[in-house]
Parts: sequence; C-alpha cells; structure tokens
Amino acid sequence: MKAKILFVFIFITLNLKAQYTNLNWAFGDSCGIKFSTTGIDSMYRTSVKARGSCATVSDSLGNLIFYASAPHYQLTINASQLAKGVLFNSSHQVVSNGDSLKSRSWYRELIIIPRPDHYKQFYVFQTGVTMFDLNYTKVDMNQNNGLGYCTQKNVLLDTGYITDGLAAIKHGNGRDWWLLYRKWTTGNNLYYATLITPSGISPPIIQAIGNPIYAGFNRIIPSPDGNSIMCITNSGLLTQLDFDRCTGIFSNEREYHSGQIVIPEFEFWDGAFSPDGSKFYSTAGDTTFYMYQFDLNQTVTNVFNTRILIDSIDTINYAGTAIRLAPDNRIYTSTWYYDNLHPPYPYPDTLYNAVNTHLGVINYPDSLGLTCNYNPLSVYLGGARTYIGLPNNPDYTLGKLVNSICDTLTSLPQIHPPPEKLFVICNNPFTNSLELIDYSEVSKTAHVKIINCLGEFLSEMKWNTTEVLKINSTSWKGGMYYFDITTQNIHQVIKGIKAE
Repeated sequence: MKAKILFVFIFITLNLKAQYTNLNWAFGDSCGIKFSTTGIDSMYRTSVKARGSCATVSDSLGNLIFYASAPHYQLTINASQLAKGVLFNSSHQVVSNGDSLKSRSWYRELIIIPRPDHYKQFYVFQTGVTMFDLNYTKVDMNQNNGLGYCTQKNVLLDTGYITDGLAAIKHGNGRDWWLLYRKWTTGNNLYYATLITPSGISPPIIQAIGNPIYAGFNRIIPSPDGNSIMCITNSGLLTQLDFDRCTGIFSNEREYHSGQIVIPEFEFWDGAFSPDGSKFYSTAGDTTFYMYQFDLNQTVTNVFNTRILIDSIDTINYAGTAIRLAPDNRIYTSTWYYDNLHPPYPYPDTLYNAVNTHLGVINYPDSLGLTCNYNPLSVYLGGARTYIGLPNNPDYTLGKLVNSICDTLTSLPQIHPPPEKLFVICNNPFTNSLELIDYSEVSKTAHVKIINCLGEFLSEMKWNTTEVLKINSTSWKGGMYYFDITTQNIHQVIKGIKAE
C-alpha cells in the first residue's frame, strides 16, 4: 500500500489540454449547453437573459466557472439602466460585486480572458458600442468559496466608440493573450491589438491597414489556428488578414467584398470559420437574411465569387442569425422570433415556438456547399428560449505557436491548488531524499525531469508509477525544486522544497 501524504504541499498542474475551455455556453433567455468534444452533453437553465452579448469560461473538465451577460433591458432605455451587465457564477448567482458592468445589448461586446499565470483570475472586457468606452473588470473566482468576487470593476482601458466585435487570440507563447478591437469613427482603417501578460495590460498596438470603413457592426473573427482573422461589417466589408501571434501585427489583407458597397443582401452580420479553416460562413441581410459559405481554399482572384447560398429567411417573423463554431466542431446558429405584436426582446412569458426554442446546426462545416448539412431549428433547448446572441468566447485551448520566434517561454509554471489523486511528494519539505507517489491511478510509466529554482535542468529519469520513486537529494542546495512529470495522459509539475 502506498504511503500517505505526511506534509502539506504546494504543487503545479499543467494538463495536456488547456486549463480553460469553451465547453459551456450560457445565452439567450436562460439557455445553457454543456458540450463534449463530440456533441452536446446536456442542457440546463442559466440566469442569463440577454438578447445579445454574453460570454462563458469553463475548466478543462468542462465544469462551468462563470459567465457574463449583457443588461436585461431593451436598447431603448436610458444610459443609467444600460450600465448593468452582470456576471454569474456556476451556481447561477450574481458574482459578488459583479453587477452594473458597463455594457449594452449588442452582440460581441463582452469577452472573458484568463489572467496569465493567475489561477482562476480573469479579465472581463466590456464595451457599449454607442454609449461606453472600452472597460475591463477583474474577477477572482478563488474567493467566496469558489463563487467569485470582482476585485475591480469598469476600469477604463480606451476611449471612443468601440465597434461590436471584441475578439481575443492566445499569444504564440501559449500563455499570454491578444485583445483585438476596432473603433467606430468616420473613415478609419485602424486595428488595435492589446497584449495581456502576467504583468497586466499593455497599451495597444495600433495599425492602419486596408480601406477605411465606417460601421458599428464590425466583427473580428479569428481562424481556428489564430493565424488570421476575418473582418466583416454591416456596411458590406468582407476581408481576411494574417495575424502574427508573436508580434500582434496584421498583414496580407485580402478584401473579398468592399465595405463601401452597401447592398442589403451583403450587409454581413455574423460569421464563423469551419474547424479546418478552409471554409467561412457568414450571415447577412436586412429584412431578408442569408447564410453563405465561402471556400477559402480556392485559388481564385476573389473568394467572394465562391459563395454558396446555404439558407435564406424571407420573413420578418424569423429574423437574425448568430453563428458560432462549437467545441464539437459543428457550427450553431440562433435567431429570434417577432410575432408582429411585441418587440422581439424581451419575449412575453407566453411566447414559445419552434423558432425561439431551437438552434440550427451545420453538421459538417468543413464540407463544400450543401454537403455541409445545415439543419435549421434542429437542436431543442429544453424549454429555454434563444435570441440572436451566442457566447463570444475565445479559443481557450489554442496552444503555443511551435517553432515560432516566441516559442521560448522560460518562466516557471503558475501555482495551482492541488487536485486530488495525482502525483505528490510525500515528504515535503525534504532533506537528503524525497519520495514521489502516484495517486492518479491512470498510468504505469512516467518521465520525470528535475529543475532548480533558476530554471536549470538537473536530471531526468523514468519511473514505474506502481512503485514509490525515491530520489537522493543529498548534494542539492537548499531551496525550491520542480519535478516535471509526464505520462501518456497527464503532465504535472510538482513544487518541492529542500530544507537547509
């Protein structure tokens, strides 16, 4: 029988998968979806009641951490009421001090970004398009027994009208983040990239590229690999740019449709890349809505000419389509319903029908044309209702950019609370020897690397984890050491201390 843990220990956990995921969606009128990598795992009710902007973050096991919701009000009310975005924890209660966030009820005005090297601490970035500047709120989900506390709220980051299209891409080092946005001013072609590191938020890199446009609906949509973005606007712009995850620089613009050509059929509203990045789907229109697929692999002068009409909606009763790539590699769409009597938001308590209780789904989005298999109103939401908003979540699982100029991150891993039944040091602090024990019960062979507090490699060894691994530390200096343990299923770094 393996020895019990004799001392309190602190260690570091780095899963093979990313620490945070997009496995939960909270949106619309109390909609909640938990995804797996193969499909929808379950439906549940949330506290969100937003026609548009919302965001969620989950842990690597798919447990919901918290979510953000735009104000529960119509757009026509006054500014003081609009400054009421809300954060909810996993118990669907308001996070302490997490009310009255500056935001409106558009569609991509909220986004949650983890604070690098800060366990379960986050930034929530907020804007209000026509009413508020760019602000952020700091959230610490370690406080209040895991129910969270907003340590700072509505901190001004940038001034001016920020367009409806906040986006984020993980830095090429696999740890930091880029926050991307544009501003709504007459005739500007500026893109903003703000770097977020363990030290905080840096001033934005401001870059002029492409033709000037004037549009409040201005979506920045990252590709699955984070190496490009599609920018679409309701003034008709459809343009793709490469993005350097190391430097934050945009380049190689390919304008597929001009933002100066305002045609209702091509007033682009929302969009999503297919999982392999070879296709792009957009929704567009005014009173009639269209869904197009663009083939980005075509070697043609203008990708716009590859468009294939996947669906069209020609009634005002069934209007608007948000579209998102989900963790199961399907693309989901949401709409709202207008009964000609009441505003589309909020719904009367009695208004339930097939339109507002279902999502559409593109089952094979990498496939060309109608073989993508789009089924409108095919996913029942368990009695909850949808509007046009779907979560504006970044790809939390995106890894580092291997072999790039910034694939050189040398900082020591972040400290996490100890999970249950993984690898531990049973005598910590230790003196002339230490013992590693496997409590994971999932592996038999491990590779162990030992690193000192300066990040210097000392030694490595193989370990049959069915046995206790005894390591002689007689010659080591007093101080902190890191034990990097890798198996087929787990990557964990344990922090140990040798007593003087």
